[in-house]
Amino acid sequence: MAKISLKELIKIRAEMLRQVRLFFYKRKVLEVDSPHLGQTTTPDPQVLSIRAGEKYLLTSPEFFLKRLLANGSGDVFQMAHVFRDDMDSPRHRKEFMLLEWYRVGFDLHKLMHEVFDLVSLFLPGLKFKAISYKNIYKKHTGIDDVFMANKEELAAIWQKFKQTDEVSDNMSKTDWLDLIMLDIIEPNLSGAVFIHSYPREQAALARIENGVALRFELYINGVEIANGFDELTVKSEQRARLRLENKKREKLGLEQVPLDNEFLSAVASLPQCSGVALGIDRLLMVTLGLSDINQVGIF
Repeated sequence: MAKISLKELIKIRAEMLRQVRLFFYKRKVLEVDSPHLGQTTTPDPQVLSIRAGEKYLLTSPEFFLKRLLANGSGDVFQMAHVFRDDMDSPRHRKEFMLLEWYRVGFDLHKLMHEVFDLVSLFLPGLKFKAISYKNIYKKHTGIDDVFMANKEELAAIWQKFKQTDEVSDNMSKTDWLDLIMLDIIEPNLSGAVFIHSYPREQAALARIENGVALRFELYINGVEIANGFDELTVKSEQRARLRLENKKREKLGLEQVPLDNEFLSAVASLPQCSGVALGIDRLLMVTLGLSDINQVGIF
């Protein structure tokens, strides 16, 4: 694609944000604006937070938005700048724009179709495709049931793909699943693909049903665009899961994160709902046919 001028990029980005707002206004989903600083942050060891003095820059507005839902706000959305302390790469910047929204009474499949309706505004011609986590692994690795596979089996698959004998003893089963997804599965995804029904260990905030987490991820041409959940509404279970995430952090030598008690109190009053976070910068990158997220930044 020909190089886009700064002026044209500003226009394209502004139009995308306008279209996103119109999409939700037409559906009577209210726009809200939460703080960008929090007293605490997510304990998820795979989501590294950035400190700002004694507070944290938000990795997501999720905990704030769920507090609104618990207080009767109804359907809400936010386009927020969020911060994650990962290495910059062609698909990640430490600061980026996240679109997050919650729909009361929606199940996961209804939310997937709404996400598809939104991205189709910018990528017309896409076809809706949904496949379970178990089946996507079977298709691309040959494993009949990835939920039953051990980490040695997963390591062997990755070794065969990479044609190497090198392997780390410190990696968990979840680490291997993530690596296989990144190296083997993602590059073979074309069009819009919703992967759903994840291992319960990979969804600390999702409801569990029939042994799997009610979570989905949307990939467009191999690029992860959105991550959604049928939200957990049991306070005791949510507290236990967050404590487990902190234990994982401890094993990795990461600092312990104090649990967000205001969020946990809200969980018990959450209505049945589903929520999703979508990367605006990645969506713009894919829409423009670019391969580097830095190409869609205007600064």
